[in-house]
Amino acid sequence: MIEAGKEKKTKEELVSDLMFPVKLLILERFYSDNKRLAVERYMRTFLGALTTGELKAYLNLLKSRNIMQADIVNKINQASKGYDNYVKPKRKRFYRRYQT
Repeated sequence: MIEAGKEKKTKEELVSDLMFPVKLLILERFYSDNKRLAVERYMRTFLGALTTGELKAYLNLLKSRNIMQADIVNKINQASKGYDNYVKPKRKRFYRRYQT
């Protein structure tokens, strides 16, 4: 679709455009592969739930000032803690079972 000489982006394209800097931010934190993939899945779901206007606002702020919105960084931290809380009981059972 062409609107006033610009191509209109779909919501999926906006989410993909925003996922690239989010993935870079996640990679900077040196998570394990499983944790990194879980946090990326959560963030894709979170960004997919946002409205098109919110996605455009986040992208405009990122492009104009090179600033990642604080709530996106907070969601990454939440996803990381959630993954740790999910895996913690499983790790205890695994190590208890295989200790000699």
